[in-house]
Amino acid sequence: MNDDMTTDERNPMRLPFRTTEIAALLLVAVVLAGTFMLGGTIARRPLLADLASANATAAEAQDMAAEAVTAAQKAQDEVTGLSVRIEDAEAQAALSDDTLGNIIEKLDALGFKTTVSDEGTVTITAPKVTPQKAPAKKSGGVKATSYNTGGVEQWRSLTQKYFGANVNAALSVMRQESGGDPRASGPAITYNGRTVHCLGLFQIHPCHAAKFLEVTKQPYSTGVFNPEANIRFAAYMSAKGTNWSAWSVKPN
Repeated sequence: MNDDMTTDERNPMRLPFRTTEIAALLLVAVVLAGTFMLGGTIARRPLLADLASANATAAEAQDMAAEAVTAAQKAQDEVTGLSVRIEDAEAQAALSDDTLGNIIEKLDALGFKTTVSDEGTVTITAPKVTPQKAPAKKSGGVKATSYNTGGVEQWRSLTQKYFGANVNAALSVMRQESGGDPRASGPAITYNGRTVHCLGLFQIHPCHAAKFLEVTKQPYSTGVFNPEANIRFAAYMSAKGTNWSAWSVKPN
């Protein structure tokens, strides 16, 4: 190659810009691009902040709306409960009025005077009662029945134990039957084909032997002479001195 040739002659296709110039242009382009991108980011930041604030405000408004619905429901429930209480109070008032009316009617029927004031006070006035004189007592009166108990008073306490208030009537029968002798034996009588006697203070017949054992827990053959067993069985037979139909004699 000829060293005398110029640079332009050596590179006939040379670009119109030098390398340093191209580098400078690229640097400017990069700076401009970065500036554009940074500007876009900065511009988007206020918009995102506004959106987040709007979302928070919407959520807060939704919560407030839910609280308002709850408060309204609670108020409605309270109104419903108040209505029920008012209805109950009205029913009780009506019942009270009806009950009071029934009481006043009954009092009026009995002669009482009842008045009700405007304030609801009830005044009850009892009817006048004219005292009546007690009937005059008749002279003489009714005398208590007296019985002849002579000769048997020694058996009073034991007889009263089983006959109670009818002790005098029982002693009267005892006096007539045995004269107070616990081993007394009555006239001979025929019973089941054999001769027997009524025995003891109340002259108990042998036909009662089985019942005598059941009531007194003593056999008739010996127990009939026991004063207490004889008196006890006589009380059983006479229903404690109220029925002497089993004896031929009566209290006198």
